[in-house]
Amino acid sequence: MLERIDLLKEIDDHRDTFTEEELRTYAGYFVSRNDERRLASCFRFALRNIKLFEFINENRIDKVLDCGSGIGTESILFAQRGLDVVACEVSREGISIGEKRYQYLKSKGLPGNIVFRNTDVKNILMEDKFDIIFAQEAISHIHPAERFLELSFNAINPGGLLYINDTNSLNLIARLELFKRYKSFKYFTYDFYDHEKERYIKQAEERVFSASYLVEYLKKVGFKRVIAYHYGFIPVVRISNVGYCYPLGIMEEIISNIPILKSLSLTYVIMGYK
Repeated sequence: MLERIDLLKEIDDHRDTFTEEELRTYAGYFVSRNDERRLASCFRFALRNIKLFEFINENRIDKVLDCGSGIGTESILFAQRGLDVVACEVSREGISIGEKRYQYLKSKGLPGNIVFRNTDVKNILMEDKFDIIFAQEAISHIHPAERFLELSFNAINPGGLLYINDTNSLNLIARLELFKRYKSFKYFTYDFYDHEKERYIKQAEERVFSASYLVEYLKKVGFKRVIAYHYGFIPVVRISNVGYCYPLGIMEEIISNIPILKSLSLTYVIMGYK
């Protein structure tokens, strides 16, 4: 979490590198009028990813595929651990910002390497092998997701990990938010231009899944062990003068162990071990 928050300094150090539009996109995630609420969001991010970094610490990991890398934040976190990263993103603006960040941080001694690719992630899965495939808030956009899962199994080295973190389709608040945005409970697809292959492909728009569906599908394609963790039970609100983060963590842990509530979480993490 602290590594993520410290990236605020990165903005100040090379503010002139970015256009005004890029800077708004880049800085918006980290800067908020309500700094404590933003800190709580970062804390929840840390809760969701702590098991992933435990896996990295406990295993020999060399290469990571970051699916839907956005502006490169998680790819940078991996590179800070000295890992080689392939960052796949459909947005050319995201690629542009990510590359600028990477070049700046590389000049400051970033130990790992990042290769950014503006293409369909399924192309990469058919070309290369990885120790970790990281899909944070990406599975709901990859179409078809089932094909992605099948290719991921083949692209992961023995002993490697598929990490999925996304919105839970069984959570009522999440479904209502999606309906409010799209006026439908059904997902839809749109055309994305693959600049590497020079052709259009289909992407999904918020095709959300339940954790149980993905767990069963991963077992079906061959993952020897699949574990789901559930997060996002407590709304991010201020609790008296205590603040957000520490009470949030305690309550999340308690509720996540109540079977009847666990499946209704806002988000989940699924870890498939090969």
